[in-house]
Parts: sequence; structure tokens; C-alpha cells
Amino acid sequence: MSVSPTAIEPVTARWLMTAFMSRDIEPGQVKEVVFWRREFAVFRGLDGSMRCIENRCAHRNLKLSLGQVEGCTLRCAYHGWPYDGEGKLVDMSHNDFGRQLKVALQSFPI
Repeated sequence: MSVSPTAIEPVTARWLMTAFMSRDIEPGQVKEVVFWRREFAVFRGLDGSMRCIENRCAHRNLKLSLGQVEGCTLRCAYHGWPYDGEGKLVDMSHNDFGRQLKVALQSFPI
């Protein structure tokens, strides 16, 4: 039986992630979780709250789980783009000719 990797029932995903990860991630840590052939970056900010976003940087698709948690954001290891818990790009390490890109990854409730 094939299940669409984009169709994740929110209650199931929330229960699975919370039950599996809540005690396994310390503040400042990030881990990769694969669920229904889909990759997630689950991280705990320094405030103690857990967050879950797509496990890819919007710039070059590098796994965000290879990056590091800074405060309550997850910074990509490649070019350093930081994402908040809602998947929004919060800063750029280089100037894109004065433009602010509106980049956001999918986020998931935990």
C-alpha cells in the first residue's frame, strides 16, 4: 500500500513526534526524523520548546538537521540561513542586492 508522503495527518504526526522525541532532544539539539518517507528537522530551542520543520534548506536543499540551533532558530550548515519554528527565513548571511526574500518551509505542530 502506498501512502502519499505529502499527506500527513496532523494528529498522528503530532503524537508520533511528541512521544518519540520529547525526552530525546535537549535544548540546543536538532535531530532528523523520517516519517512516511518524509524528512523532518526536529529541534529544541534554548527556551525549551520543540519545533519541527522540513529537513531542507530552501537555498540548496541541504539537510537542516546538519545545522545548529541558535537561540530558537535552526541555522543551515551550508550558507548559514536561519529558520524559525514556523519555517520562516529570519535572516540572510549575505545581501541579496537589498531585497528581503520571503522564504518559508513547511512547519508542523508538535
